[in-house]
Amino acid sequence: MHKEEILSPWRARIEAATAATRGMRVERFSTSYQSHDVETALYHAHADQVVEIVGLFIEPNKDFDEESLPYFKGRFDDGAELVIGEEELFTDNPALQELIAAVCSGFAVARQMGYAGPYHLCDEGSEEEKCRFMREVRTFRTTKQEAETVIFDVPLKMPPFPEGAADASKEMSAYRVARATNLLHAYHQMTSEENAPDEPSHLDLACILADLRHFADHHDIDFHQALDLSYQHYLEEKPGPESSRGNHGAKP
Repeated sequence: MHKEEILSPWRARIEAATAATRGMRVERFSTSYQSHDVETALYHAHADQVVEIVGLFIEPNKDFDEESLPYFKGRFDDGAELVIGEEELFTDNPALQELIAAVCSGFAVARQMGYAGPYHLCDEGSEEEKCRFMREVRTFRTTKQEAETVIFDVPLKMPPFPEGAADASKEMSAYRVARATNLLHAYHQMTSEENAPDEPSHLDLACILADLRHFADHHDIDFHQALDLSYQHYLEEKPGPESSRGNHGAKP
């Protein structure tokens, strides 16, 4: 099956949505950058302004690898053009919501199957996966409101925080595992609308860590420094003779 054939339903949906929204403007742009520096100044200067989507970045190239896509090119009233993520666009316009959903559908469906995006799936996916991609991109739809509902539908099962426990390390380890289990169930509902399997895989953990790496880059956080700190917490809380029993009086 040729790449163009596999991608044609997705691209057709994008083209139809683009034609239907020509000249329309998204009601609010909200930058996700937390840092204030020269590189992010334009983003902060245009926060809470209307923006027109005038271009799309959906193919990997020298500027964007597939893991970081998709992006939208937004043009503001003063003529400034910025590269914008889906999470930075807020609209109640159904036509614009469909455009955003159409663009994101190719990446969402491919990533549900464990690929970086639609192009990676075309290169490495099985025939069955390619057929599934062609079916699902036609109807895939998610909005910020739906995603928030899914997260809050996850049943939270947490043991009490182990303050003053006789075996603080053992209790803290169980507490951490329970919290991570809730996170994994929420993550699966966001990405596949299913609960996490009883036996999580290496891929589950890898996908969450990849998201956190992108999150750290986006917010100028040193991921490796955070990783080192997490390892220290782990050593302090790990049950058994190797654990270094630190202060558990404050919630991490």
